[in-house]
Amino acid sequence: MNLKPTVEEQKARLRKEAVTRRAQLAAEYDASLTRMGTGLARFAVSLIDQFCPTIVAGYWPVRSEIDILPLLSALQDKGVHLCLPITGLAGTPLSFHHWTFGTALDTGHFGIKQPFPDAQQLFPDVICVPLLAFDSRCHRLGYGGGYYDRTLANLRKQGHKVSAVGLAYAGQQIDRLVTGPYDEQLENVLTPEGWLVRQE
Repeated sequence: MNLKPTVEEQKARLRKEAVTRRAQLAAEYDASLTRMGTGLARFAVSLIDQFCPTIVAGYWPVRSEIDILPLLSALQDKGVHLCLPITGLAGTPLSFHHWTFGTALDTGHFGIKQPFPDAQQLFPDVICVPLLAFDSRCHRLGYGGGYYDRTLANLRKQGHKVSAVGLAYAGQQIDRLVTGPYDEQLENVLTPEGWLVRQE
């Protein structure tokens, strides 16, 4: 009997493919992820124009994730306050804490750089979200821990108006992602080539 794969089984297969694809894209964009990260920085003004943020949450890029630090630096130069996530125990939402370039960072779960716990907690207007793949509807394939989906749902439930923007290489786009009931949709996706506006 052929049973249709579950959503989670389909996602697991897509994750393996997406990890390989993103690593290839990082290599294709040459020795320098920095070059592509600088490409993202060109859109700092348009991000501000779209969302008028006071506080933007970034993330510290790891593995083959696109380098968003030049974008964050450009936002800071334009007066936007920055924060980075602190990852807690599995099943808990992220919390975001104030950070500026030059401030020392702690090492959290999964070896990712994050603010020290005593840094001021902030509630961002825009959250920059890492991803493995995305589609034209701005659905996102993450790593499977559910941290960002849980965080966005929690903030919105508490009444915080927050926009989620995916950051990626353009080549990470796929035709259509399978989604589950707890997947939070992104407002749009920013690549070095420009903005992807969500298609319904």
